[in-house]
Amino acid sequence: MTALSHWKLRIDKHLRALMGLSQVAQDERSHDDDIIEKALVILWDAANQASTTLKRGFSSVAGRYDPTHSEIEEIMADEFLTLDDSKLSALRRKSDARLFESICSAIGRFEGAYLRRHDGIRKETKVPVVTVELGDNECGFHVFRSRRRGAWKPGAGSKPTFEKGVLTGLRIVPAVIDDLTVSVECIRPSDLREFDIENPIRFAGCTFDNFTLGTKKTQTGFCVVTADAKDKNQQIEDAIRSAVAQECHLLVFPELTIDPDSITLIQTILARLPLEQQAPVVIAGSWHHPENGSFTNKSVVLHGESIAPITYNKRLPFRYVSDDEDIIKGQSLLLLECPFGILTVAICLDFCDKTQIGNFVALDPDFAIVPSFGNDQTLQGHHDTAKSLYQQRSCRTFVVQQLDPTQIGQGGLTAHGGYVHQSSSEPSIHHSSAPVCVWSSATNSIT
Repeated sequence: MTALSHWKLRIDKHLRALMGLSQVAQDERSHDDDIIEKALVILWDAANQASTTLKRGFSSVAGRYDPTHSEIEEIMADEFLTLDDSKLSALRRKSDARLFESICSAIGRFEGAYLRRHDGIRKETKVPVVTVELGDNECGFHVFRSRRRGAWKPGAGSKPTFEKGVLTGLRIVPAVIDDLTVSVECIRPSDLREFDIENPIRFAGCTFDNFTLGTKKTQTGFCVVTADAKDKNQQIEDAIRSAVAQECHLLVFPELTIDPDSITLIQTILARLPLEQQAPVVIAGSWHHPENGSFTNKSVVLHGESIAPITYNKRLPFRYVSDDEDIIKGQSLLLLECPFGILTVAICLDFCDKTQIGNFVALDPDFAIVPSFGNDQTLQGHHDTAKSLYQQRSCRTFVVQQLDPTQIGQGGLTAHGGYVHQSSSEPSIHHSSAPVCVWSSATNSIT
């Protein structure tokens, strides 16, 4: 017998898991929805285990199936849900290329069936974990819709890639990446009224004029106690109203600028907006929140009239002046499923540290949103990560950085705001002292 390839050895547990599902599917008491969902994630993970050489051949597979024609009855009789020992042996005898093609085509069929059964909007705001047994391990995955993914593929005429083309209406993301728990939160039209997806996407950023940062020493480093600016509350309100007037989908404040009082102010302003005005999703910078004798550097996501905000805790502490940031390191990654795309949120060093790029490649978001505090070197780090992420996943990055006030005036630097945004071919760095800057997908420029 011919020895199995490395890929077939890796996915043997996937094929056996599908054979186990096939036995469950024969039980009349089984739930078709659960079986289809589990089969889909098993097939996706098996294809994802393939070599880059196999994945490069995906463009020849794409377009050979129409997932919208997948009837439930047909799916339950699919070759991958009627596996027995004989059929399993036949799959193993296929060449890697033919087996990869079969699995990718099956992913399309199962995705189509899933979408036909779940054509409504998920009621819960947190995407649950789908658990499957692969060998001796239980593996978890998030399955959720991706409304705008097609808008962020490479330009017209380019061939679809495995990463951007194997799923057309769904996203599948592992529940754990690099030992970090992945949380997927949904911002629904009930919280955020549906945008016209034909219109350009606009992101606004706000940085503060005359900004000062107050810190104090702790036993193991430092924490931030004040973040002041001239007429700060008015600057916040002006930023929100400017973002609304320019029909921005997102408003981002920098790291360590939005304390609890400022969060309350933002919530109050959003709640008072007239119904006919579209409230943007607000990434409310971050702040050092006391926790268990230390602090967390927590970013809060506010959307519409939501009572329970979404939060993300920074994972990597930074050094300021001569002390390290005294924070409890976050243990999770965050994805936001929005009507205008899939977003990840990262705070400053979590993104600009080049060792972290693998996490964002695995998340594969449409946009990376980064509140930041730092200097020109920090911006350059963000630029480098953004460039790599765009090259690997066509992901666009939007960094809003409050420049360290101790650096202003040095080296000719006069602006208090720094941005990294997507330009026509790669990310660009932009300095500005304007209170609000807006990036538009129509021009890939910032104003």
